[in-house]
Amino acid sequence: MNKRANSEFSIIVKKERAKRADDLIIAKAEKAERKYELIIANEEKTEHAAMLIIAKAEKAKFQAESVIANAERVKRHAGLIISNAEKAKKANGTISTNKEQAAAIVIANVKITKQVAELLIANVENAKRAAALIILNKKPTSELFIAEAEQAKREAMLLIASIKDAKRSSELIISNIEKVKGAAEFVISDKEAVYQNAQKAKRAAELIVASVVRAKRAADLVIANVVKAKRAAELVIANKELNLAKVKAKLASELITLNKELLHQIDKRKESDQNLKESKEKFHSYIEHSPVGVFVVDKTGKYYDCNPAAYEIVGYTREELLSMSIIDLLPADEIEKGLQGFDQLCKLGYLKVETKLLRKDKSTIYVILEAVKLPENNMFMSFTTDIQKIKVAEIELRKKFEEVESINKTLGETNVELIIAKEKAVESARLKSAFLANMSHEIRTPMNGILGFASLLKEPKLSGEEQQEYIHIIEKSGARMLNIIDDIVCVSKIESGIMETNFSETNINEQTEYVYNLLKLDAARKKLTITFKNGLPDNESIVNTDKEKFISILSNLVKNAIKYTDIGSVEFGYILKNNNKTSNFFNLEFYVKDTGIGVPNDMQEAIFERFIQVDITDKMARYGAGLGLAISRAYVAVLGGRIWVESKKGKGSIFYFTIPYNIGSKLKHIIEDEVSSINENITE
Repeated sequence: MNKRANSEFSIIVKKERAKRADDLIIAKAEKAERKYELIIANEEKTEHAAMLIIAKAEKAKFQAESVIANAERVKRHAGLIISNAEKAKKANGTISTNKEQAAAIVIANVKITKQVAELLIANVENAKRAAALIILNKKPTSELFIAEAEQAKREAMLLIASIKDAKRSSELIISNIEKVKGAAEFVISDKEAVYQNAQKAKRAAELIVASVVRAKRAADLVIANVVKAKRAAELVIANKELNLAKVKAKLASELITLNKELLHQIDKRKESDQNLKESKEKFHSYIEHSPVGVFVVDKTGKYYDCNPAAYEIVGYTREELLSMSIIDLLPADEIEKGLQGFDQLCKLGYLKVETKLLRKDKSTIYVILEAVKLPENNMFMSFTTDIQKIKVAEIELRKKFEEVESINKTLGETNVELIIAKEKAVESARLKSAFLANMSHEIRTPMNGILGFASLLKEPKLSGEEQQEYIHIIEKSGARMLNIIDDIVCVSKIESGIMETNFSETNINEQTEYVYNLLKLDAARKKLTITFKNGLPDNESIVNTDKEKFISILSNLVKNAIKYTDIGSVEFGYILKNNNKTSNFFNLEFYVKDTGIGVPNDMQEAIFERFIQVDITDKMARYGAGLGLAISRAYVAVLGGRIWVESKKGKGSIFYFTIPYNIGSKLKHIIEDEVSSINENITE
């Protein structure tokens, strides 16, 4: 499906490239058209300038014709002057001669002025023809031609200025002729002033000559300007023709290239359109028959198109779906996530997400949605796969997996418990073996002593001292056996919960001294130093506790200290201690310190269990049943305290236990008596 979609996208991209190529050709054509329009605009400007030059040339021609007419009139006046002079010839020959000369000069000046005017008219005609030629060639191609046209315009303006100068010169000549005419008439009317008038006529003639010279110079300048204008016009025409030929060739070449590209693009577009049409038909057929739901949405999220699989997934008809947007198909708890995903699609152009869709019947369905941005029209296409069954199976599988995990966890815990139980059973079996070995040893030893020495008492020759010694050993062995039996009975009572307590007023100092006296001989046999320290005076050491259990606890701890100490000392005692500074609750904290073998860290809790000794093994163990510390811990708990040990292997141990400092009634009476005595003293 993705390959077909990629093929379709590739065709669409090719179509877009072909469209861009067509747009480029059109842009080039429009550029050429604008260039041609600019040339036409320049031609129109040039034509307007040429028309202006022609108008000014026509005006100059008219002025030149006016000059010729004035010259003709001057010529006629000069002829009249000559005629009058012929008449006056008879009166004065000298005057006539001068007058004829002056008239001849005037006529010559008039002819020169007429020739200059005719030359001006010819130049104007040439300028007019040049301007007309410029108008006929309406395709100037560059700013150089426009500049040359401006130069020709300026030359024409200079020509017009020259014509105006010639006109002014002609008017000056006419004015001089009038002056000569007046002078001649004055000569005729006043013969006496002939000489003076002749001088004036001479000066007038000189002035006319100067004016003619200036007019000649102006005419030469006009002729030079006309020649320059003609050359400029010829150069403009030549440049215009050359540039026009270049432009025509360039435009023709560009037009041919554009036509070829256009034909090629048209062929490619036809082929692309045909391929696109076929591909669209195939793609549309694939989409219509695809089992994957295909949605097409615009940039606002509104549905634009869909295939049958798409509207079957959500349960709507195609018409209903095309009137909806993406929010309409999202459950309330998925709207925020869906809008974030659509924003991501708009920014990145791709999205893949697992989500839920809201069906027409308000049920939800799990789908995998893959969406891409189409390369045109801001459209987005999504491929939606129904994974409802897979998701349900996954949920069921997850539940089964969780159940299996729970069972495995339970089994694991059970296995751990079984392993612990097994280890305990193994340890218990080992302890029982050691206990049985110890018990058999502990029971057999005093029993052998009792039976052995009892048989020795049958000897007839025993002295009284020997008999008493044997009886003492039998009593001691019996007492030892009785202690073992008592310990076993105590453990049984503790485990069965029928242990009894008997609280009474007990003097702690007396009991510590009793334990010391009881066990000092055992310490002396091992050459150990034994001491004790009481933390309270005798009158304050009376507490309410179970005396027998207290003596059992303290004697067990001291016996163990002596038993596990080979060299050194044993010390025991107690202190009064307030563990809670905010209350008046006090404890008596007892300690038994030795320099014996010590207790390893990993056994400092285990030694308070039954049948466990620090160095217990099946082969070698110190005498004892391993019940003393277990019984002591139970007794301490009954008395309301706790027991613990601090020790390092090979460096001795310190056993601690506490009992509440509950003062007895005797101590209460003593305290009350002392309080009463204090009160009486205060009263007195």
